[in-house]
Amino acid sequence: AIQYDPGAGYQFVEEREWIAAIGVHYALGLNGIGLTLVLLTTVLTPVVILAAWGDRLPDPSRTNSYLAWMLALEGLAIGVFAATDVFLFYVLFEATLV
Repeated sequence: AIQYDPGAGYQFVEEREWIAAIGVHYALGLNGIGLTLVLLTTVLTPVVILAAWGDRLPDPSRTNSYLAWMLALEGLAIGVFAATDVFLFYVLFEATLV
């Protein structure tokens, strides 16, 4: 976030060809709104995990699974906010809904 230049448009861009037959790219980048949402996600995830720390799960042996799914959801949300290809955005957004 410190290296972000507000007047330069999309930054931290990563782009690779993904599905050439239909012109889909694995394309990530951040603009001002995306950067704000990514920062918000990375700050709120530990807060949510700490807030749920005292909650009792139906099966205490599944705590590791719970935390793994929370981190997977965080990664997918960050991907949604950073996606610059509409197909990648759709795939990541649908994965967060599942």
